[in-house]
Amino acid sequence: SLRLVMLLLRLVMLLAAVLPLALSLFR
Repeated sequence: SLRLVMLLLRLVMLLAAVLPLALSLFR
């Protein structure tokens, strides 16, 4: 459904925002 797609899109955007920060912390 559309709601599921919006939720997935928000999750992907959040992951894309957090991932570089996590990589810089682990490095």
